[in-house]
Amino acid sequence: QSHHSSAVSVSFWPSACASIMDRSNGTAAVPQSEWWLWMLFVSSTLEILTVSLTLPSMPKLMEEIGLPFQRQTQITSMLSLLTFLTTPILGRLSDRWGRTLLLRLSSLGQFAVNLMLARVTSWEAVALARISGGFSRCFTPVSYAYISDHTAPEQRGKAMGVFGTSFGVAFFIGPILGGIIEKHFGVRRPFLVAALLGLTNAYLIGFLPEAKKTEKKAEEGRGAGEAETQSSEGVMTKVGRL
Repeated sequence: QSHHSSAVSVSFWPSACASIMDRSNGTAAVPQSEWWLWMLFVSSTLEILTVSLTLPSMPKLMEEIGLPFQRQTQITSMLSLLTFLTTPILGRLSDRWGRTLLLRLSSLGQFAVNLMLARVTSWEAVALARISGGFSRCFTPVSYAYISDHTAPEQRGKAMGVFGTSFGVAFFIGPILGGIIEKHFGVRRPFLVAALLGLTNAYLIGFLPEAKKTEKKAEEGRGAGEAETQSSEGVMTKVGRL
């Protein structure tokens, strides 16, 4: 019975991903293989680890620099507000510039935030580090858009299910690893490790293929921008003649 259950668990993931293949009806621009989904899974796990790894150390760091609880809640609220306001903008930019560029921007943002938190000595520096992260936190929504670009509608749910498991994995092992690192190396070391993970993830994202239709949108967006610029120049020329 145990052998049967293990066989089922082992065969589930390949079968879930193997079903996400290119469709002849042209409903989605899907690569020839599904390795990109596993790469996105690993990348998402690393991205979430940059947050979950620091969860046990964050309260102690705030206590170390003497940040009042009221200030902490204000900073967290501001971060949430900025994320709410900037996510739609970053989503539109991913349509225009490509998903992988915005995914990399998000990872580099986590790298910068954790690197700053590892060095902070005042609550103003904490506020700057935390709030600045709100301008680049778009990994999850852009990842869902990336999956939509690479899958047919009838297979999209399975792909998003595989992607969603990265949250459980990262939030399970992240606090455990963070607590171990803090115990042996100090309260600030988990932030340095998280920064290194963010930088590593930004490098790995470079191997993800961009969807063809996203590339087409990016080209159309650049073409529209050039046309708008030319139109504006033409208007200014006519005004100058008048």
